[in-house]
Amino acid sequence: MENFVALIGRPNVGKSTLFNRILGFQKSITHKQAGTTLDVLYGTVETPSGSFILADCPGVFENFSDPLNVQAQERALALFQKAALLVLVMDTTLPPSKEDRTLVQWLRKHDQHFIVCATKADQRNSEEHIAAIEQLTGQEAYPVAALQGGGIDRLILGIKDFFITNKIPLLPDTANSPKPDIKVALLGRPNAGKSTLFNYLAGEELSLVSDIPGTTRDPLDVITNYPELNMSIQWIDTAGLRRRAKIADNIEYISYLRSHKVIEQCDIAVLLISAENMVVHRDETIIQYILEQRKGLVIVVTKSDIVSHEVLKKFEQEMRYILQYAKWAPIVPLSVHEKKGVDNLLHIIQHVAAQYSRTISTQKINKFLEYFQSLHTAPLIKGKRAKMYYGLQTDTKPPHFLFFVNDDDVFRFSHVRAIENNLRQYFELEGTPVIIEYRSRREKTEE
Repeated sequence: MENFVALIGRPNVGKSTLFNRILGFQKSITHKQAGTTLDVLYGTVETPSGSFILADCPGVFENFSDPLNVQAQERALALFQKAALLVLVMDTTLPPSKEDRTLVQWLRKHDQHFIVCATKADQRNSEEHIAAIEQLTGQEAYPVAALQGGGIDRLILGIKDFFITNKIPLLPDTANSPKPDIKVALLGRPNAGKSTLFNYLAGEELSLVSDIPGTTRDPLDVITNYPELNMSIQWIDTAGLRRRAKIADNIEYISYLRSHKVIEQCDIAVLLISAENMVVHRDETIIQYILEQRKGLVIVVTKSDIVSHEVLKKFEQEMRYILQYAKWAPIVPLSVHEKKGVDNLLHIIQHVAAQYSRTISTQKINKFLEYFQSLHTAPLIKGKRAKMYYGLQTDTKPPHFLFFVNDDDVFRFSHVRAIENNLRQYFELEGTPVIIEYRSRREKTEE
């Protein structure tokens, strides 16, 4: 991605708060702890004359001791050189720091175009510190109070003026631009390989990859067009989901909530389980939430190159046994390292998306009911046998069916499960939940 605008600065100067305010909604996690942002987040800023891409970047030139923030800084500095314009964000509650001076020197050394944004400009002593910032940078600063929204319009106008002066075209209005056909969330416990797969699907290193759990904090997304599948997919990388009792701090808890919100907004959830520690029981909480939200489900076994084919087969059998309630979910072995299984995953997602949105005619549904009842005799309950008269589909995403029956009280669990299993098999409804509603209808004569 070239010719975007990046918010840069040392950690904890208010870049993420400013980013959220300019976008008009909270996309980036904000926290008083330095080093909260590890990945680069992108958003589109709409203006009357066009739009531009804005990036929220990790803080730089801070002496972090943890390797995650060190790696994040290195990636950020490399990214800065691809931007059309850098917005240097400086905190007006303090005089310019050593790190601020180092960053200004770096900008001049690399001949980067930049403007200066003075945040928290509503605070005490801000005017004095703004004067020091302008003296250091040699530019007039744009004072901003991001929490209140003060100065945001003037800053956006300054960015637009830069594009116009340098004859860089703004992007066309994206309000009417094509939306992705489906939204796919990559989910799983920490270190399941979500970010590695996300970067491969995105075609670039958007998400920080590390063996250290908790690398991804903000959900990242990218839209990829697949002409061979005749569809576009919005991929969403999420923070690793672990049991709430295991959550260590506030930032991780916010990430946990964000990941659950992504599940609510996606069409298909891809649950990644690493072949390194193939344990399904810990993933059941995630699966249950996916099913509660009635989303399509695909299970991916990542890093499949490190185990034998026999081990994978045995693990799949174990999963099928444990996940009796979701045995309709396809299981896909995958190795990004060896580039195996990704094409298969794409085709399975295409198939699941088709079933998730599928509409089945009333005629075909009633043929199924006739077929099922010719093969299955319902148990006798209180002198009655369950009988289905006719049915129809009432909704999609997921498929929702309404069956008119003699008495919904005599439709017991085992019979209802048999109906659903046969319905899935009859119509090949793979990877999607199915909702079946039974509605009683008075019979004209007692049977």
